Amino acid sequence: MARILVLEDNWVFSNLICASLAEHGHETKACVDASSALAAFKSERFDLVIADIIIRKDGVLVADGGYSLISNIRSIKETQRRYIPIIAISGSVHNEGMQYLLVSAKGLGADVAMAKPFAPHQLIAQIETLLAAAPD
Repeated sequence: MARILVLEDNWVFSNLICASLAEHGHETKACVDASSALAAFKSERFDLVIADIIIRKDGVLVADGGYSLISNIRSIKETQRRYIPIIAISGSVHNEGMQYLLVSAKGLGADVAMAKPFAPHQLIAQIETLLAAAPD
């Protein structure tokens, strides 16, 4: 099926996403920050990216999250000569004053924005739609 890069700092949620994707035949690579995800993106071939917007290290919010990954991927897409769909995710949108996070992610180039928590079948449906529409 597809190779999917997952940026998610919560290892429990990351494992759930990766296990669900594996059940549907997808291969995943999970990263905990945008720097490692971008390095993987540059050195390996992926068909789709899932990027958590808010990343924390040791409980502290860091700038090495989904916004950084999305904008970097979109800035290098021309050099890859193929379009990579991106799904932005965030649970922080439920916090007061943070509702704009996913809208901003779409503005940076995410194709789909999903608020956590979501059911695995919702993520799988979005992935299947994006992969079917992606040019080869």
